Amino acid sequence: MRRIAILAALLLACDAEDPPPGDVIGTFDFVATLEPAGECLLEDVPGIPASFRFSAILSHDPATGKLWLRAGSTEQTGTIDGARFTVKTPAQGGGIPRTFDACTVARRQPCAFEVVETIEAEILSDCPSDFVALAEDLPCPEMLDDGSLVWHNCACIRGTLEELLRFEPKGDEVCTCAGRTQTDAFAGACRLLYRLEGEKR
Repeated sequence: MRRIAILAALLLACDAEDPPPGDVIGTFDFVATLEPAGECLLEDVPGIPASFRFSAILSHDPATGKLWLRAGSTEQTGTIDGARFTVKTPAQGGGIPRTFDACTVARRQPCAFEVVETIEAEILSDCPSDFVALAEDLPCPEMLDDGSLVWHNCACIRGTLEELLRFEPKGDEVCTCAGRTQTDAFAGACRLLYRLEGEKR
């Protein structure tokens, strides 16, 4: 599993044997695929994966709209409204420290990046390949007569995973990144956008 901020350095450690908090939505196998826009120098840098996979359990508290995403022994929180959810890591404060071999300051020291990672996605009853066609006869989640929600009709997740990377120089530091096709100075911040697709087990 890659360092994905959400899954490696940013989540709160928890006992893997403890049951997930709240009501379980399901276990999903995810694939995140980079969608280069040509606006971020880091898209061209070795160490940025074109795609990566991970698995996670989603659960929620229907009374508060709180969501938990658990991957292995790590867990993070977000919010859910209906079938749409957001997870931001870290939830508050700065970012997660990160370096790349291809990005250095003077004396070949690595540039000190900070990463903020955000997942915005929707849980669906069908898995459209074009992100448009949805199965209207299979509500996700389904509401019972007593107002409670059940997730048995939910089969997949579609959304985005965005990484915001910032470099704040100390003094007159200049961060230079040697990419596959170009070498240039990294200016301030850039966004990496991944298409996120999850399939329920």
